[in-house]
Amino acid sequence: MNGKISLIAMLVGVLVATTGSAYADHPQVEISITPSSQSECEADPCYVPSEVTVDSGGEVIWSNDGVVVTQILSGTLSDSDAGGIFDSGILRPGDMYSVMFDDPGVYSFFSPIQPWMKGSITVLESHDDSHDGSTESASHGHMDDTGDHMHTTIESEVPISVDIDADVEPEGGVNVYIMTEGWRWAPENVNTEHVPGEGHAHIYVDGEKINRVYGPYHYLGDLESGEHDIRVTLNANTHNDLTIDGVLVEASQTVTVKRSHDDHDNQAPVDASPSMAIEIIAHVDAKSGYNLQVIPTDFVFSAGHVNNQHVDGQGYARVSIDGNSHTRMYAEWLKMPSLEPGMHTILVGLNANDHSIYQQNGEPVLASVTVHVEDTDDKMDHGDKTASRMDHDSMEVLTIEDPSATGVLSDGTMVLIKADEPVAGQQSEIVVVFKGAEHVNYDIMVTQNGVDVLGDQDAHAMAGSGIHTTAHLSSADPLDITIVSRGYGMSEPYSGPIGETVTFTNVVPEFGVVAIVVLGIALVSTTIVFTRAIPRLWL
Repeated sequence: MNGKISLIAMLVGVLVATTGSAYADHPQVEISITPSSQSECEADPCYVPSEVTVDSGGEVIWSNDGVVVTQILSGTLSDSDAGGIFDSGILRPGDMYSVMFDDPGVYSFFSPIQPWMKGSITVLESHDDSHDGSTESASHGHMDDTGDHMHTTIESEVPISVDIDADVEPEGGVNVYIMTEGWRWAPENVNTEHVPGEGHAHIYVDGEKINRVYGPYHYLGDLESGEHDIRVTLNANTHNDLTIDGVLVEASQTVTVKRSHDDHDNQAPVDASPSMAIEIIAHVDAKSGYNLQVIPTDFVFSAGHVNNQHVDGQGYARVSIDGNSHTRMYAEWLKMPSLEPGMHTILVGLNANDHSIYQQNGEPVLASVTVHVEDTDDKMDHGDKTASRMDHDSMEVLTIEDPSATGVLSDGTMVLIKADEPVAGQQSEIVVVFKGAEHVNYDIMVTQNGVDVLGDQDAHAMAGSGIHTTAHLSSADPLDITIVSRGYGMSEPYSGPIGETVTFTNVVPEFGVVAIVVLGIALVSTTIVFTRAIPRLWL
């Protein structure tokens, strides 16, 4: 599909409002996002019209005529690659968004913020000769050689370029050096709105997309012997392929791997400095999997010197999943794959340039994080409650009449918690409300008898509220809940309380509002503790 994406803020205009399907002999159709979109759209439609038809080469324009922000993604709520074809980013009231469709077919779309909002676009093969190969656009759609994934493109507003140098190791791995000009790697902004001149890359091997790349070095360690074509594209934060004068910003190289992969597993260790350490965070990715962040102390990533002699404090990291080697990590960010439902342990250890393992007192320098991947089918068994409420509650102002516990941040913002009564073998739903606040960024960690049952990082509550669901509980014992405030705002730097921790212990729903005191009854004591320290109780 070829596509052009544009966002036009505060454009004044009147859109045609018709019900049912709209058909166009000439390729342009407008869709109004109505004020009814803030509710379940039971009485009035959310999209007018919700089903449209255009010719090949036609343009569909969405206008947010509602009163709350929304977003438009290609696909459906259950699609693992939702948003892979087009993604509007946040649309505020008055904003407009358009996509040009060149390839015939049916394209579904929905809002991840208001998941009850759904629609479809039917693109017909054009019979107008002017559309046959002569449609000019500021950007073009691009399909992977495998034919199973597409990205619309954005014409870069600034000059950018990319080249690659792929070096095959004697042991079989391939180190890919990505050289760019006019470019800033921005892994911290992935899945956010497009910013000219920044983003990430996509790497392909023999036409198949392998991964996102968040920095100038990437390791390919599982290639079979033989000849392989490696290709890299520069991509916006929104994942769109970028073009210059309509041509993809990409580079490719053919390499020959002579032997199967062997990643120096038997290298002798070297002594690390006493202060060398790493901290790792598994950020849930909005599309799939996790974005792994490594925060090193007294250690520098030096991928350009890999396979060279040892230099104290330099090197790279190795990543394993559930005890199985995954890949090398050449920078502080790495895109992790989607994982099967259940608990998974991600371990990161530090290695020197010559592949020696860093150790302290005979123990490797490493850190681990455990993530809990929920079963999508389990969520749907709850009447779709978890999936739908989790997606749209960031826009819905929730209130708690009888909170299980109450705390307060240093700026006076009340933090209210409402938890389901713990039941052995069942999940517990936890509602968090930051009273009177909006665009709140926070982490929530929940344990039961010292066992992690929930760990959501980088949650964003647009309207100051969010809903979280624990893993299946082992007993009916109370929960311990920790909230870490990350500040207010849509993007960093955030304002307000940052790094403040509110801890609720022995939370049980039936005791109602709890003040910031330690209650005298041991069985129901709820303690709220404030600290500037940020505990890393990551799942």
